[in-house]
Amino acid sequence: MSRVERIKGFMKFIASQCDIAFVRADQSGKRPHGIFMAYKIINTDEEPNFQVIETQEDSNPNADSFKRYGQLSNESIVSVTVFGPEKEYNLAWGKALQLHNHIRDFNSMSSEYEELTDGALQNMGFKIVGAITDRAAFLETKYEARVGFDFKVSDSSITERMVDVVNIPATLEEMF
Repeated sequence: MSRVERIKGFMKFIASQCDIAFVRADQSGKRPHGIFMAYKIINTDEEPNFQVIETQEDSNPNADSFKRYGQLSNESIVSVTVFGPEKEYNLAWGKALQLHNHIRDFNSMSSEYEELTDGALQNMGFKIVGAITDRAAFLETKYEARVGFDFKVSDSSITERMVDVVNIPATLEEMF
């Protein structure tokens, strides 16, 4: 399952826990009526960061490769906005606070949520990176309540890589 699919699964899970309809912010089509949430993945690392944990070299000095174990990690910022009619601004703020608290507390409760998400969120961490802010917008002739915040998603896994070895002196000898 890709990272984007895992983030989508997380947003679906959080929306169901908070009983709120949700869409992707860039999704075309009709929007839900009443109060709903939209999310957008602001950035996603194209190439994961690989940090070496351990290197295992072959005892054979003529080996043409060795194993390196490391941790792959990615980070993304996700923006969440709760939308609603101007007259329901307080309800939109309350839903944003509820979402904010669920995401903030997710890491400490991840073992309880593990069963509910079928392990799809394993090795993922979530951290709020900003306060809830008013993102209200004036649309043609009326205001629309918009309240939101951003959070960071980190994803890590242990992996093994085979590293090819080039024997430069032997290669140069063969060439000349």
